[in-house]
Amino acid sequence: EIQKKILPAKDPEFENLSVTSVFIPAFEVGGDYYDYFQISRNKFGFIIADVSGKGISAAFIMAEVKGIFNSLSRMIESPKDILIKANEILQQTLNKKNFVSALYGIIDFDKEVIRFARAGHCPALLVRESKVETFKPSGIGLGLTNNDLFSNHLEEIKIDLKQNDTLVFYTDGITEAKNVKLEDFGEQRFAEILIENSDESVNKIANEVLKNVTLFSKNHTQYDDITLVILKWYKKNNLDGV
Repeated sequence: EIQKKILPAKDPEFENLSVTSVFIPAFEVGGDYYDYFQISRNKFGFIIADVSGKGISAAFIMAEVKGIFNSLSRMIESPKDILIKANEILQQTLNKKNFVSALYGIIDFDKEVIRFARAGHCPALLVRESKVETFKPSGIGLGLTNNDLFSNHLEEIKIDLKQNDTLVFYTDGITEAKNVKLEDFGEQRFAEILIENSDESVNKIANEVLKNVTLFSKNHTQYDDITLVILKWYKKNNLDGV
């Protein structure tokens, strides 16, 4: 209940962007977290994160992370700078056993770009023209190291958005879901499903991923939360001359 109250009640709606999210908790409280931020009229921010560890302590850290990013998203517009500031705060409050992997991004509707930075989290996936491109900018998990080292290793990426680009963000509960032989669901299976359903709506894509993960791991206990956030861009890029 605590965990579900921390997460968004519904997905936002935009003219040029479809957004969907799926969260399936494991049998014990985990630390998956995602959120959305309306930064300004033309800018939309989002985060997906995973707190190390389980139980109530992970849920409390999630609540702290939510408060930090809610505040920072109103004051700072660079994903890299937001993660640097978040690391500075969390480094003082987390003990050595805990850290937070996170990916924070901002979509600029006017410039038709997405910028994001990643603090030790799963890669971002871009599905474009029946191919999946993996983006894994460098970055260390939040709370693991001092701010100088953290900021020196943090990279921000910018992607110019094209019609029907699908952006996929997830936690490792998907790729590390196991079958009865203890094999991982893996990135390859994940990518194949995304390509097969790339022309579908974000809800259909999410449903297909979930269906395949569930069937794959039906004879094995789900030990980790599963979180998936999918964004689909519908406005043509002006550079195409359209």
